[in-house]
Amino acid sequence: MNILDIMILFIGFSLAGLLCLHTFDMSAFYEKTRK
Repeated sequence: MNILDIMILFIGFSLAGLLCLHTFDMSAFYEKTRK
């Protein structure tokens, strides 16, 4: 593995983690606004 592959993997995992956190926050926010 060269450094480019590692960087692409790292960025991919970071984006996936941010996306999961964002969707989780949005669902929690919607639950709060509904009540």
